[in-house]
Amino acid sequence: ALVRRIIQNKSLYKVNTLVDCGNFCSSSFGLSIGIYDADQINGNVEFRLGKTGESYQGINKGEITIENRFTIADETGPFGNPSSDSDRTKITLKTTSVLFVIYAPVNYDSNSLKKHTDFSESVILKYCSGKVIDKSFLPS
Repeated sequence: ALVRRIIQNKSLYKVNTLVDCGNFCSSSFGLSIGIYDADQINGNVEFRLGKTGESYQGINKGEITIENRFTIADETGPFGNPSSDSDRTKITLKTTSVLFVIYAPVNYDSNSLKKHTDFSESVILKYCSGKVIDKSFLPS
């Protein structure tokens, strides 16, 4: 959706510095990025297919149906996918801790993904400060 806006010469949404950095990184390497307020995430996080009837409240989009679509979820339920994030875990000016996710196909080159991760980290640290506590890659 972000790349489509760029191709159509539409302006990008300006949310806040962190989200803007994520949009810059996403458009730089053409992969979806999710940035979530970690303090709004409950328990363990998993990447899975949405279950029958599952949905969540999207950011300014109403209900997002995720049945049989890739989603990221915690113990409360799903809160994001490669095309839409949830209102529950959205980034606000009060956010102090984040979960940053690069959504990539399973066969995506791992060296390129590492470079994208390092690039994203450098951009966010440059413009938002902070520190990285953990960095993980899901196994293919």
